[in-house]
Amino acid sequence: MRLFPNRYEQETLFDIGLACTRLWNELNYEKRNAFFNGELTIMKRDEINKKYYHRYKEVLGVNAGQVVNKNDGAWNAFFEVLDLRKQGKLPPFMKKLSPPGYWKDRETGEKKIHSID
Repeated sequence: MRLFPNRYEQETLFDIGLACTRLWNELNYEKRNAFFNGELTIMKRDEINKKYYHRYKEVLGVNAGQVVNKNDGAWNAFFEVLDLRKQGKLPPFMKKLSPPGYWKDRETGEKKIHSID
């Protein structure tokens, strides 16, 4: 689908995308710190999710919940892969496992603007 927004709509869409990116990055920052400190439990993840959902719900509305759900899904997938590695069921080409990353361009370091589908 291609949109042809006017200037105001374009700025609004950009602001929403930027807020989604900030929410994702803040969620990941706190979860990654807890993970690397050995403190990331399911209860801790729920606590972090609620904290940032309430911080962003006024700006993003229902999109805040969608970003939180997508982020939590990425962490669930990461932990499933870690379990598979412990069981020795990973294919040989999967050597390095990393937790979900930030929404940014690796080369420039600039934030990548995202929207949730």
